[in-house]
This record gives sequence, structure tokens and C-alpha cells, in this order.
Amino acid sequence: MNKLAKFARKPAVKKVFGIFMCIMMMFTMALPSFATEGDIPTSNYSDEAAAGMQEVLDQVTATLSIGSILKFVAVAVGIAIGFFLFWWGTRKVVKIVRKAFASGKVSV
Repeated sequence: MNKLAKFARKPAVKKVFGIFMCIMMMFTMALPSFATEGDIPTSNYSDEAAAGMQEVLDQVTATLSIGSILKFVAVAVGIAIGFFLFWWGTRKVVKIVRKAFASGKVSV
């Protein structure tokens, strides 16, 4: 058992095992694509795919506008500023408490 453990700890073995596992995951994820029910139609799906993509693109461009993007950015910046102030305030309070315990006095 020790020989197997030593063998498994080698970097080359870890890399080979990692590659093998990646390949196995790709095969298992691709497997359902080969499962079909009934007859397999022989028609060309390129026109249907293009129409579907055009419909999705139309919906996305209708949903996204300059106003909605600016609202999202404003909310994200506001949240980031809030997190920064919370972080800074927490550090300040911790510093004051540590100083108070070290010196016996509370000062700001």
C-alpha cells in the first residue's frame, strides 16, 4: 500500500491522472448528446438555428439599454463603496478596541 501511495504522490502521475479524469468528464458530459428518441430527421437545422439565434439576439437588445446598463453599474459601484466603508469601519473599530485593551484607555 505504501508503494501505491508513493507512486500516486509523484507529480507526473498526478498530471496524467488529472488529464485522464478531464477526458472522462468530457466523455460523460457528451454522452447524452448521442441519445436520441425515434427517427433521426435528415433535414438541415442551420436555418432553424439561425432564426433561433436572431430571436434571442432581438430579445437581448430589446432588454438591454443604456439606462438599464447605467442602473446596474450605479448599483454595483454603490455596493462596492458600501463594502469598502464597512471594511474600513470594521478595521477602525478593531484597532480602537485593541488599543483600549493594550493601554487601558479608550481614544479615537
